Amino acid sequence: MSVDQGDDFTLKTEVVGDFRVTVQEKNTSSKKIGSMVTIHDIGLNKQSFQDFFQSEYNVQFLEKLIVYHIEVPGQHKDAEQLSSDFKFPSLSKMATKLVPVLDHFNLSDVIGIGVGAGAVILIHSAIIAPQKFLGITVIDPAGKSVGFKEWGEQKLATYSLEKKGFTSSAEKFLIWHLFGTKGKKNISMELVDQCIKDMVANQNPYNLSQYVKAYMNRSDVMKEVQDKLKCQVLIITSAFSPYKDEAYAFHAQLDRKKSSIIESFETINAFFEDPGKCGEGMLLLMQGCGLAPTLKTRTASRAGPVHRTASMCEDV
Repeated sequence: MSVDQGDDFTLKTEVVGDFRVTVQEKNTSSKKIGSMVTIHDIGLNKQSFQDFFQSEYNVQFLEKLIVYHIEVPGQHKDAEQLSSDFKFPSLSKMATKLVPVLDHFNLSDVIGIGVGAGAVILIHSAIIAPQKFLGITVIDPAGKSVGFKEWGEQKLATYSLEKKGFTSSAEKFLIWHLFGTKGKKNISMELVDQCIKDMVANQNPYNLSQYVKAYMNRSDVMKEVQDKLKCQVLIITSAFSPYKDEAYAFHAQLDRKKSSIIESFETINAFFEDPGKCGEGMLLLMQGCGLAPTLKTRTASRAGPVHRTASMCEDV
């Protein structure tokens, strides 16, 4: 176990099974009201969530929660290349392997947040171990199995990453996955460029190709959620997200009394472009689960335009 002690935060990193887990806790006398588990998307790792919780609005979550950042095998910064003998697990298998990790930390009744591929893992986890989760926030979940066009693009990207590293074709796919191709005019190219630079600098391309393959071979979780997903669910998508239609299709399968969907206008990826809006939705989810009475919502003027369906969030 490694421990990083700073003035504001304590970070403890431990390898549990196939996962690398970093426990982030703010150094404060405030009583913690619960625990949160994060699971990252392809091309990302725990740093994306650490940045997410440093935004002006979301930093308050660290005052009240202990956060467990789960990193998929081989995706952490400066990871050594996975052995060719290592059988990289499917997304559903990772969900199964995640349950002993939660047991290791004696976690139950947690709030989960997952993005992209991480959202799919989180959904499977909540189905497999419903007793572990009070509620989950899933950002741009791809509930269906991969389509032919996406399969072809991912196939080329995984070959490039596995054999040649971060080629232009690999980068093109990763940009599409995170930021789409619908031409949002005011997307920050600085943000896009920085994401790619971080991947190239911090991630092993072979290891990343294995995570992309697992995502490419994802099963259709839509067939399972209607009867098996028991916890409160918040779905977040964006007006220009390539996964917007799937997010709404996923929501259509859920119990409306236990689910909500938020669409962020004028963004492609709300996780990057407006983390405060995501945080506000997370707060509503937590309040719906009976948590976070002392956390503060953003004012309407700061929140900006958000579309919500009728849901548990409005019942709080």
